[in-house]
Amino acid sequence: MNHTDNLLQFINGYKLSNALFIAAELKIFDYIDGVNSVETISNQLSVDPKALEIILDVFCSMNLIRKSDDKKYILEAEWKPLLDSRSKSSMISLIQLEHYLSTKHTGEDRFKDVLISGRGSDDLNLNAKEGKENVYGCVMDAGGQYSSVCIAREFNKVKKGTILDVGGGMGTHAIKICQFNPQLNIDIVDKAEMKEQCIKNIKEHGMEDRIHFLTGDIRDISLEKKYDGILESNVLHLFSDKMNQKLLVKLASALHKGGILIMHDFFLSEDKAKRPVSSIYTLDWMMQGSFFHADAQDIKQWVEAVGLEFIKEVQYERIPTSIIITKKI
Repeated sequence: MNHTDNLLQFINGYKLSNALFIAAELKIFDYIDGVNSVETISNQLSVDPKALEIILDVFCSMNLIRKSDDKKYILEAEWKPLLDSRSKSSMISLIQLEHYLSTKHTGEDRFKDVLISGRGSDDLNLNAKEGKENVYGCVMDAGGQYSSVCIAREFNKVKKGTILDVGGGMGTHAIKICQFNPQLNIDIVDKAEMKEQCIKNIKEHGMEDRIHFLTGDIRDISLEKKYDGILESNVLHLFSDKMNQKLLVKLASALHKGGILIMHDFFLSEDKAKRPVSSIYTLDWMMQGSFFHADAQDIKQWVEAVGLEFIKEVQYERIPTSIIITKKI
């Protein structure tokens, strides 16, 4: 592909996003089974068959689906878990959330305002006002199934005791950590809006004796006891560098000597330019006002300043995020 074609794809990327947004809304991918014809699918969805065919051919060009010789469309095996709304690891809820954000939070005018003013908006408060806290929680629960396994494996180094899960949302990571290690208990700290769904999720997994929900904002609450491990998953990007460094002082103080602090987030490459997905999400962090733009070396400086040892950063092929492991000296 030449540079002109590349640029044209970038320029028209919003059209591909719109096609995905409407496909997620109508659950089009649930009907792509290699059996039904375009006419059958269009009747089931109450859409125009020619328009549907055009959209499906676009998805073929993106290698999301393929067309058989008899013009039936097939959802590729590697995409089915992500695009079929019935799958446990489906990303349809994320696509729907991104659609909402594109209309409310990340439009062109807001980009321009932030670029000129250098000030974003506090999306944590906006989300609460718009009733989107649980939507975010559900998205993170669906999208966090694989990362929770990666995180739980790292906490296997903590043989017993209690872990603090900061901003634990629906309890996805806490549940997985407890499943991997029967000697660990978890305290989840998150806002009141997350409590009902989190406790419901905990009970469904039979973990109510081991996982406890503490209502509060980590920026404001006092941590009354020390922990054997602490998890910050997709929390750092919510806050400014100054606030993150302030929180690290609090978290390091709440950690037993030898305890580990694990951070899971969209960390950038060392030159800030070689992880495309993380780079794209920094635009979100800019819009929300945190301007999170950190790589592992930045985090290393932060943790060493509060008496923690930087152990390693771990990247995984299946997820765009990475995990940083630190230890209290």
